[in-house]
Amino acid sequence: MQETPTEPLHTLVTREDARRSPRRSWQGRCEVISAGEDDPRSMQAGNVSLDGVWLDTRLPLPVGQKVVLAFRPPGWSNDLTLFAQVRRSSPGRLRRDRGRVGMGLSFLDLTPDQRSRLADALSLWPSAA
Repeated sequence: MQETPTEPLHTLVTREDARRSPRRSWQGRCEVISAGEDDPRSMQAGNVSLDGVWLDTRLPLPVGQKVVLAFRPPGWSNDLTLFAQVRRSSPGRLRRDRGRVGMGLSFLDLTPDQRSRLADALSLWPSAA
């Protein structure tokens, strides 16, 4: 007889196992335009991967919010502009936030060419802690 786990399955998967691609340290500037805003908000990135970016901001957007994101990866001559969606919003008030305030965005429309170029750039950056 197989024993049933006492915790939900999603808690049995480690955070690193759940990631689709490794995060890389990057302290670049990103411009974010969300619904109802005419001007972009400039935010500092904490890390980036092939699937998304963490942005440090005192005013994180709600989970599910779609935005236009623009940033210039090192070695690129122009900005990478794409749609993204807020996947994690951390106001820094919960113990699991570890004092980190910001939001995690997931890229929505990265083309195969952009993904390949970004992968080349990321291979040169240090792993995020």
